[in-house]
Amino acid sequence: MAVFFETISRFEIGDWWKEEELPLDFKRFGEYEKIALEVGFGFGEFLLATAEKEKETLFFGIEKYGEGLKKIVDKLRNSRINNVIPLCGDAYVILQVLFAENVLEKIY
Repeated sequence: MAVFFETISRFEIGDWWKEEELPLDFKRFGEYEKIALEVGFGFGEFLLATAEKEKETLFFGIEKYGEGLKKIVDKLRNSRINNVIPLCGDAYVILQVLFAENVLEKIY
């Protein structure tokens, strides 16, 4: 299980980022070569499959709906994938405040 579940308050709610100093300092999540983002991950099939293939990349996923967030959190709890961080909220707002300019390698 990813260490994020134990160290980030409100992780399962997906709005934990509201309690953080923004934009995020990604080094706290480990050493990754790239940072990528999927907007609207649904139930997380593409996000999890891609993260499993690209272990050197830290993936964030933004989902507007709580049901998708709940599904991906459950899947992450039961997997060995530790490079995915789900977020719940409006993608436009999250993109404006969470990520510094030019930090994202890919956006899906």
